[in-house]
Amino acid sequence: MNEKRVWPEDEPWWQFTPRNLGSGYLSWVAGGALLVWGGMELLGGGLRTGQTVLFAIITVCGIALLFQSTYGIRKLLRRRNG
Repeated sequence: MNEKRVWPEDEPWWQFTPRNLGSGYLSWVAGGALLVWGGMELLGGGLRTGQTVLFAIITVCGIALLFQSTYGIRKLLRRRNG
């Protein structure tokens, strides 16, 4: 229980490698959901300035989460396949 989490030296701070494929795919789905939600709100129009900024941030976070989780899933699959 007193396990100290240390960031791997070969991995930059902005990259994410999940512990298993399930959490990697869950992260990928969450990123896609944020991207779709933010994109649909932005494309729908009729937003005030504050709402536009909020949904732009949500969209950017969704894109970043997609990139991070795709990298992590690929890394896990490479480890699994040798």
